[in-house]
Amino acid sequence: MRLIIAFILSLFAVATPLMAQAPDSEYAFTGGTFNLGAANSVPFNLNGGIYGVTVVAATYGSVNFDILGPDGTTYVSALNAAFTANGAAVVWLPAGIYKFVVSGASGAVAQVKVIPGGRW
Repeated sequence: MRLIIAFILSLFAVATPLMAQAPDSEYAFTGGTFNLGAANSVPFNLNGGIYGVTVVAATYGSVNFDILGPDGTTYVSALNAAFTANGAAVVWLPAGIYKFVVSGASGAVAQVKVIPGGRW
């Protein structure tokens, strides 16, 4: 019974970013909204799957969506290009540790959400 109640409550939980974990840890985060302002997000874990990534900002420089590389220290772009204006992208992403990187933008809000049925 407790398991059923916990599952039902989890359906209504607000997604918040998790702190970075070791690359071999279980990835349990499937998306959320990040009020970035002019700062980078904290690193967060994502399950592998198909995701929608959306970014809006008051003023623009650029906002990158990066994944932690195989060396465990270097972040590389998870998308073909940075967002330089309000926009969205649909992408296949491997399980990993991600972050949004803001450069010269202000009032930035980013969202990454799993597309139902698109997880593996």
